[in-house]
Amino acid sequence: MPKFAPSSPSHDLAGMQGRTVVTTPRADSVASIEEALSTEFALTLLRVERMRATLVAGFFAAVAAALALRLALATGTDPAWNWVEPTFGVRLVVTLALLAAQVFVRHLLVRRIKARAPLSEAAWYVMATAEIFALAAVAYFIQSVSPIPEDFGYEVRAVVLLLFVSLSVLRLRAGLSVLTGLLAGGAYLVIASTFGPDAGSVLFGGIPEGYFWGAGMIVGSGGVAGALAWQLRHQVLRLIRTLAERHLLEREAAQAADAERHRIGRDLHDDLGARLTGIAMLCRSLVHRAQKGRPVEASRLEDVALEAEASVEEARRLAQGLSPLDLVDGHLAHALRSLAKRTEDATAIAVTLHTTGPLDDALAVLRPDQREHLYRIAQEAVANAAKHAQPTEIALTLAATDEGLQLSVRDNGSGFADASEEEGERLGLRTMRQRARLIGATLRIQAGPNHGTRVACVVPRDTRPAGS
Repeated sequence: MPKFAPSSPSHDLAGMQGRTVVTTPRADSVASIEEALSTEFALTLLRVERMRATLVAGFFAAVAAALALRLALATGTDPAWNWVEPTFGVRLVVTLALLAAQVFVRHLLVRRIKARAPLSEAAWYVMATAEIFALAAVAYFIQSVSPIPEDFGYEVRAVVLLLFVSLSVLRLRAGLSVLTGLLAGGAYLVIASTFGPDAGSVLFGGIPEGYFWGAGMIVGSGGVAGALAWQLRHQVLRLIRTLAERHLLEREAAQAADAERHRIGRDLHDDLGARLTGIAMLCRSLVHRAQKGRPVEASRLEDVALEAEASVEEARRLAQGLSPLDLVDGHLAHALRSLAKRTEDATAIAVTLHTTGPLDDALAVLRPDQREHLYRIAQEAVANAAKHAQPTEIALTLAATDEGLQLSVRDNGSGFADASEEEGERLGLRTMRQRARLIGATLRIQAGPNHGTRVACVVPRDTRPAGS
């Protein structure tokens, strides 16, 4: 089933005369790009996780510093502290050990980022579980250095756990945020029921009802964080894909320009150079005849004139392949009409251009880059249709509608399947979509097996002219 193949936006069918040069990436290029996008996204998550590890390490360091200061101030001054100093020292050692572990995790993340080696999915859940247990342990130690009365210590722990459940959004995994909320809520319930005040009505196991509400709030925050993580993940993926597609478009443009330079070089050598050589030889022959006093026939001069005119036409064709003259002057409709004529001459396919509506007003608001991208979209669509869909007719339409300026390319060829599947589409379609995004336009592709294809690009009416 024919599909649009990735193709250079600059390879116009016009004037190639059987020597079409197409810049086509390897067949596995789409899969390679998808793999690169996946790796870049995974590395972005590692960079965010490195920031999270730094925050957690900072929290552990702050708690350790407070514990050390409290222990130093209490030792030898308060007899009541003599019996708790060993336990207090253990808390400090545990906090320092957790700090060292978090620093090690951060170092591991840095090494992974440098090596461009993403973590496995299971590793993320192991890290999240270990982090919550570490935070729960240190949250219990906070009460020893907190100025808040003992009865309210569990509220401080709830705030700490809520804070880090909220930070789980940065991991961009909905399931991971939900798991973090569940673990944090369970940890809070254990800490609060064990060390909090026994007040109010009690529920299962004699645990005060208020603690269940607190645990439920933490678990619920995990659910909210999961929803936010899911949304943020899609936004980040979209941003990375947009940047990657823009980079791809720039790379394809550079490759197309390079291929065009090679093609023009060959054409200059093979066609224009050969014609100019012929003119030079004719002129040299006439000079020799004149030097010998022989008459110069008018037919020989006519040959020189015809060769010169053909050379001028060849130079004009090469210039149009590089940048359409009509488009340089801002006449998009004229450029599209020339594209239709040249394509029809080169392929014997009936190519027509229809214009409707007040085009002068619609074209007046287009910037030069918008005219260029619209022309290249039409060029890409026409070239793909002629090469892959085996049509007998291709119709270009430039219309001023209520939506704005609409450019459409329709063919009666074999079409292709799954035109709406952006994830799996070929690079030619990606290039057209990216060009449309760059000028703030909307690209619609309607196609089906054996039903032809229609590519429509609409530039909204609110487009401002250049310099406004």
